[in-house]
Amino acid sequence: MMESTISFFHEIWIRRHQMYRKFMLSRTRREKFFIIRQALNNLNILFKRKFGWCFPFSLGFPTDELRDPLRIYNLRMIEDALEPLNVKVAAGVERKLNFVLPGIDPSFVYGGYIAVFSFMTRLIKAGCKVRIILHQRMVTTKAELFRELGPNNPLRFCLENAELVDGHDREQVLLVGKDDIFVGYSWTTSRLAQMAANKINGRPFVFFIQDYECIFYEYDSIRALCDETYTFDHFAVFNSPDLVNFFRAKKLGVFRDGDQAEGKWLMFQHALSNVRAPSLDELRGRPGRRMLIYARPEKHAGRNLLELCVLALQRAVESGLLDKSWEFVGIGSLEPGTDIPLGNDTSIRMLKRMSFDEYCRELANYDVGISLMYSPHPSVPPLEMAAAGMVVVTTSFENRGPERMAGISKNLIAVPAGIETVSDAIVEAARRASDLEARVANSRFDWPRSWDESFNPGFITEFMQRCYG
Repeated sequence: MMESTISFFHEIWIRRHQMYRKFMLSRTRREKFFIIRQALNNLNILFKRKFGWCFPFSLGFPTDELRDPLRIYNLRMIEDALEPLNVKVAAGVERKLNFVLPGIDPSFVYGGYIAVFSFMTRLIKAGCKVRIILHQRMVTTKAELFRELGPNNPLRFCLENAELVDGHDREQVLLVGKDDIFVGYSWTTSRLAQMAANKINGRPFVFFIQDYECIFYEYDSIRALCDETYTFDHFAVFNSPDLVNFFRAKKLGVFRDGDQAEGKWLMFQHALSNVRAPSLDELRGRPGRRMLIYARPEKHAGRNLLELCVLALQRAVESGLLDKSWEFVGIGSLEPGTDIPLGNDTSIRMLKRMSFDEYCRELANYDVGISLMYSPHPSVPPLEMAAAGMVVVTTSFENRGPERMAGISKNLIAVPAGIETVSDAIVEAARRASDLEARVANSRFDWPRSWDESFNPGFITEFMQRCYG
């Protein structure tokens, strides 16, 4: 009963931000009433789920989704996100690279943010002037951010050496130089960058592309606007050769006119974390057998296929192909979560959120990794698991098949997304985990291990030449 009570209040705490934002974005009494009704009914459903009982009433949400004015909520959020930045050219303002970002939250720094801030760091060190424009309200002060960030964090270096602007208040004028370049981090910030660039000098904006973002959305207005963004005139910076190949094959973005994209894009490879390859003696000395699962339950992490992963593991466990000698551990969740049962008295033990350094150390303690990815981007966690000496199960995609992934490292087993295919691959990975020599040999592969390698001086020089001519 105590665990259910704690879990009940934990879920309410997690959902509070979403409901508050919907309420604040609503403009009419009718919209606010719908949101209050939705919140109360969700509360009732939580009571039923956690305690087995509920209040004897229903307010129609979310069971009657036909009455939920979701598109009105979406409209308000799109209007808020795409309101143009209030930029104006001023004489005497030095030329800068303007990175348009949603916001900065030290508790929400994943691979995408690490990449863009590492890019900024190398630009600043090369003598470029950088301005960071946050189009959503800053969640904390600059002084508080410094206290929360470690001394070697790339975010800290950029905040100390770049101009930081709160662009949430669109009535406040942002003075820029006539030759400024604007960089978009995502499709929404890229639209803001495009509007600002068109107003200032008409130069193409820079699109920092880390995946094909349309996959995040259903076929609705948001997806249509996201798709349209790739048709705008821009200079593309891709984070992997796989993503370049996908865009080229689909004739997306700078490749929309076929191969007439010369000089319109650059590609870097996302650096792996500071993961130390294991020695043979270290692997031999490990007690037991452990499996690490990249288990992200949040809505925005749908491409990591948590549900499919759990179903595949359940099939392997319940069939007896994976026995109780295996320990299953999950990482990646933003909030502490409950364990996920797999059957036969086994479960995935979900670890609490850890620091970047703790994550790097944790990778050294496992034999098999599972990190699925249903998108063109090959994903970084599977590569880091492979570099840590694990045999890793991941999913293939139309632009990166099993041969491509195995060509990166033979520690990677890539299969089409499906319960049986993933389950069989997990069993195969467990079998291959006993080949310690192969795991050590395959942990050493050709992929950048530092951001200085990803954004080397040649890359930075070429980027600046492409931007300014």
